[in-house]
Amino acid sequence: MINGQQVNMPQFGGYNTAGNAGGVDYTGAAQDQGNFDQAGSQSFWSGLGQLGAAGLNAYGMRGS
Repeated sequence: MINGQQVNMPQFGGYNTAGNAGGVDYTGAAQDQGNFDQAGSQSFWSGLGQLGAAGLNAYGMRGS
C-alpha cells in the first residue's frame, strides 16, 4: 500500500454545449414531396406523349 498520496477529484478540460437543435421542418418536407410527385407525373405524361407521337410517326399518320 502506498502512503502519503491524496486522491483528488478528476480534472476535465473545457467544453462547449451543443445548444438547441430546433424542430423538424414538416412544411418543407411536405413541399419537397409534392414537388417530387409532380415531377414524376409530368415525366410520365411527357414520355407517354412522346411514345404516342413516335407511334403515329411510324405509321405515317402525322399531319406534316
